[in-house]
Amino acid sequence: MKKTENLKRTDPLWFWFENLLRIMKISAILFFVTVLNIFGSVSYAQNTKLSLNMKDVPVLAVLNAIEEKSEFFFLYSSKMIDVNRKVLKDHLACRR
Repeated sequence: MKKTENLKRTDPLWFWFENLLRIMKISAILFFVTVLNIFGSVSYAQNTKLSLNMKDVPVLAVLNAIEEKSEFFFLYSSKMIDVNRKVLKDHLACRR
C-alpha cells in the first residue's frame, strides 16, 4: 500500500495536478477578496452632490458647468453624443 502511495506522489502528472489545485485555490480566494473589497468601498463620486439651475441650454454648457464646479472631468465623442441638444429641465441635481 505504501508503495502505490509513493508512486502516486512521485508521478509527474500528480505533481502538476497538485500545483494546479493550489493555484486554483489561491486564485479563488483572491477573486472573492477583490470582489468583497469592490462592493464594500464607498467612493467619492457616490457621496458628491452638486446643484445646477439651467434651462434651455446645450448639453455642452451643462457638462462645462459641472467641470467648473466640481473635480469631475468628462471625456466624450461629439460624433456619438449630440452636445448641442438642449436640456429642458430647469433644475439639475446631483449628489455632492
